[in-house]
Amino acid sequence: MLSSTTCMAAKSKNEPNVQCPRKKKKGDYCGIHNRCKKIYRIDKSKPKILINISFKGENLGLDKCEKQSEDTHFQINHKAEFYDHIPFLDNPDNLAKIQYNKLIKSLKKFRIQIQGGSKANLVKNLVNYLKAQKIILQAYDDLSICNNETDFYDFVALDAIPKKYLFIFQCQDNRIYGLDIRSLYSYFEELEKEARYMDKSAEFINPYNRYPFTSETLNMYYKRIEELTSNNQSLKYPQTNKTPEDELYFKVLDVFHLMSSYGYPVNGTWFMKMSLVELLDFYRVLENLWNRHLNLTLSQKKKIVGNDHLFILTNTEFNEIRGQPKLDIQNVLIEKIRILISNGHSRDDRIRGIHYCLMALSEVIDIGEGLPIQ
Repeated sequence: MLSSTTCMAAKSKNEPNVQCPRKKKKGDYCGIHNRCKKIYRIDKSKPKILINISFKGENLGLDKCEKQSEDTHFQINHKAEFYDHIPFLDNPDNLAKIQYNKLIKSLKKFRIQIQGGSKANLVKNLVNYLKAQKIILQAYDDLSICNNETDFYDFVALDAIPKKYLFIFQCQDNRIYGLDIRSLYSYFEELEKEARYMDKSAEFINPYNRYPFTSETLNMYYKRIEELTSNNQSLKYPQTNKTPEDELYFKVLDVFHLMSSYGYPVNGTWFMKMSLVELLDFYRVLENLWNRHLNLTLSQKKKIVGNDHLFILTNTEFNEIRGQPKLDIQNVLIEKIRILISNGHSRDDRIRGIHYCLMALSEVIDIGEGLPIQ
């Protein structure tokens, strides 16, 4: 006899006639089964398919649909309180059958903008959202669907990101991107800090292509953040005992991430791969640009680097560092880059510092095509 207070899932696919002994936690299911993509219900012979990208039971409303075949078509549930059946919604002949109040309820459930637009456009928005979620779900299982292979912040491969922190979304260019949500959290913090400094609203843009994030993506992000926080999951990268090489690596990440937040997505690993000769060449080129080639006045320099001195007018420092280990030279240079791109009096001053840095870097190594260097 089935218990109405315990999970309605079968204990396992190998025990389809044994009810799960755990108490219900999310709807009909316990906390464990609610996270499963395929649930074998104790009261049904066929598995119930859950669409779940939140890893905490957020199933996008598609959990009421039972799998009809392997071609991703679903049986429509006319008793559902909202619309989620793509073939039905995507058929123009069904437009008159779609109830407006139920459509609005569906849009609100998925946090899709409902202001303005005809009924047909609202249905189109809902269909586009549901199609995107299906692709996103597939990408969690097949990361090759993503347009990028690594996280933008620490360049870690997507398949190395812990599942609970993996965040996949579709951008305005209709491409799928993946990243570590902790990276996005740090990135947004930087954007908000910059916005407060400039006394304006933060503009959240995709670090991979500079397109603004859609409202749907931001809603997904905030919901995931809320869930991680409620489960006492840290949104910061764990503190570990770092070697001097690790310390340098994270400095480089922070500096080049700051460049990215200003619209200059340069891969920081290029700096790490520079040879000793290239590092010294970079020092000489940057020093020449700063002290001579750019013809900067003292007041212009002060606007960019504040009270810090980027280079002295003699070769004393260069003569001192060129005999030092590579790690020491890297630390000297990354500190100069940090000063150059972050101390500016205004945003324009900081962008000028970024331009000067990239001008010097491009003379030493190939930093890629299409960078907006002016």
